[in-house]
This record gives sequence, structure tokens and C-alpha cells, in this order.
Amino acid sequence: MRPTWRSLGVCLGLLVPAFLWPQFEAWSISGALLIALFGYDYFVCNKGVSLQITRTVAPSLSVNREHDVKLRVRSQAERSLRMVVIDEPPDHALVDGLPVPVALGPLQAAEVRYSLTPTHRGDGAFGRVICLVFSPLGLWQARQAYPLRDHVRVYPDFAAIAGYLELLSDRQTVRLGIKKSQRRGEGLEFHQLREYRAGDTLRQIDWKATSRRRELISREYEEERDQRVLFLIDSGRRMRTRDEELSHFDH
Repeated sequence: MRPTWRSLGVCLGLLVPAFLWPQFEAWSISGALLIALFGYDYFVCNKGVSLQITRTVAPSLSVNREHDVKLRVRSQAERSLRMVVIDEPPDHALVDGLPVPVALGPLQAAEVRYSLTPTHRGDGAFGRVICLVFSPLGLWQARQAYPLRDHVRVYPDFAAIAGYLELLSDRQTVRLGIKKSQRRGEGLEFHQLREYRAGDTLRQIDWKATSRRRELISREYEEERDQRVLFLIDSGRRMRTRDEELSHFDH
């Protein structure tokens, strides 16, 4: 519990004249009433402030892309509440829209949103949700913290390459400079029968087709299509150098 700037201004406005003219009994009465007013406001502010808060955020986020975070605040108090809601986002994240002022009626709920932009990949964790609840006269603030631990994972922004998905169809591969061509080889996958040519090996001759046609017939094979492809990504120190908003590794 802490006083607000409004309460400090009221104290200075009434106590300074009381100090300068102590002979006036009216100022003494005003000081007593002021103390009683402060005490009542403090008592009401510290009593019956019970909140239920939930946070809604996607478990997977994209680096350098805005995401909405939703906070739902429900009051269990019998009086109206005015407060300021502050959330603790993950490290290395930019936040827009905090703190958020919230006004609740008795037993009412409200939903607030703010935007979060992660700037680094990896694991992230949200911290507490802090509520600064004002007293009815605005002279005090009650600070309450709610430990809502939500963990998220930040991945590269795959939406940036979504435009290339259309180019993956067979009709669009030519636009990328990709041409499919078959090469004749001697793999294990059978392709077709053809007439014997000089240079064919004996194991290529299909003797059953040769006996039917009464001429040498050879089998033609295609190269094996199943290949193992390895992608090696350099994740060294130089790849962590940032180029505008992303590192070389993210690019």
C-alpha cells in the first residue's frame, strides 16, 4: 500500500496552513478529519480487493512479428474498482499497450489486450501480472501481484516464405529455373524395353523378350531417385551478426 500524488497534495494543502496558524482550532479539526479520511480510504482500499486474472497467448510466436496477448480481469469485490494492469513479458520482447487502465463494476470482468513483438528466437517466459488498485478517493494504491507463468517458444517467421508455396507446383517450377530431366543409367529401377545397342551389358538383355521377338532386347533402367540430402547450417558466431531486424542465421 502506498499513497498517491493526490493524497500528498491534499496533505500539503491542509497541513501547511495548520502549521503556520496553530492557534486556529478549525485547522486542528481539519487535520483530524483529514487523518480520519486517509484512514477510511486506506481501510477500504485494503479490504475486499480480490481478483481473478488469466492470460491468453499463443504457445508459438514468430520473431519480429506482432502478437496479441489477452488479459482477463474479474473482480470479486462488492464495490467498483479502478486499477492499472501491468504484465511482465519475456526478455528481449517489445511491448505496446502497457500499462492498461481498467475500470470494473462490482463482480464484473474486463478483457484487455496489448501487442508483443519478440526480437530473439528461443524459449520465453511471462512473469507476473501486477495490478495497482486505487482506493475509492484515489488517495492510496494497493499493489497485488499474480504469478501467471506462461512459457512460449519463438521461431523464425515462416510466413515470410509463404509466397513461395505457389511456386512449388509443377507448372511454376520453371519460373524458379528448375527443369526436370531424366538421365539414362544403370540403377535398380526398371524403365522400359528397347532394342539392343552396342555397348549394352549382358545383364541388360531380357532373354524372354528376346525369344519372343527373336532379336536382342535390352532393359533400360533409371537412376535411383531416393537420395539422402543433408543440410548443413552454419550457426557460428559470425552468423549471429544482426542485419537490420534479423541475424544472418535467421535470414
